[in-house]
Amino acid sequence: MHIADQIAGMQVNAAAVRLLPRDTMNFAASVADLNPLYFDDTKGPPLAPPLFAVAVSWPLMSKLQQQLVGRIPMPAQARMVHAQEELHFCQPLQAGMTLDLHAVVASLTPTSAGALMRTVVTASERDEVVFRENTCALFRGVTCESQGETSAPDVAEDAGSPPTGTASDQRMEVSIDIPPGAAHVYDGCTGIHFPIHTSQGFARQAGLPGPILQGTATLAYACREIVNLWAEGDPQRLQSMSSRFASYVLPGQTLSLHSGQGRFEVRRQDGTVALSDGRFALK
Repeated sequence: MHIADQIAGMQVNAAAVRLLPRDTMNFAASVADLNPLYFDDTKGPPLAPPLFAVAVSWPLMSKLQQQLVGRIPMPAQARMVHAQEELHFCQPLQAGMTLDLHAVVASLTPTSAGALMRTVVTASERDEVVFRENTCALFRGVTCESQGETSAPDVAEDAGSPPTGTASDQRMEVSIDIPPGAAHVYDGCTGIHFPIHTSQGFARQAGLPGPILQGTATLAYACREIVNLWAEGDPQRLQSMSSRFASYVLPGQTLSLHSGQGRFEVRRQDGTVALSDGRFALK
């Protein structure tokens, strides 16, 4: 299978998106992140979990995928997996914001594993950037010609730094319990839907033992712990976060997060790495 059409440079915009408290709270609840900052609306709109950004951009990404129909063969689209996620926060996300969204396919690159498509999403409020998302999709076993970078802005390439006041070599390990129904709860609370996460039949057709947890859900669980461990529970200190999705996670497992020096890794209970090359930066 081969992608022959020009993909890099494709753009899509979304109508202004209002961040509703119900949606931001539901996202936090979907990954059992009970930080009071996400639920206390007695002094104004509550903060949103940083990873809520992926729920904000999902409708735009879905619209972009619809535009790719006809340009990318359907058999190739069936081989698409979320390979990498990177977020850079210029402002904390908060309920009540109204964001304008813009996405551009920045590049399509041949790799040994398949064709890698990089898309950059920019979310702004009153022309001021709130966050940028750099997301990579891999079309496994699909070939393509290299389509160079466009003028799309890069997400901050911050390797992360040790949190203020901690030893530079300090490392922490915590367990993360993933409830049996976690994939369905995340699907319902975020609106991020793909059948491999909720359909037993679809998952088995893809060669999996059952529905798997969304990669961004695993990352949101990791973000929950990183904010608590390294930012004293204050999500406003998180400047950037990124990781590669190395392996699938089945609901009902216990994961382990290993973090320190601005880097992290999430492992399944059998020792397989689920999130690799994780990085975070704090104010």
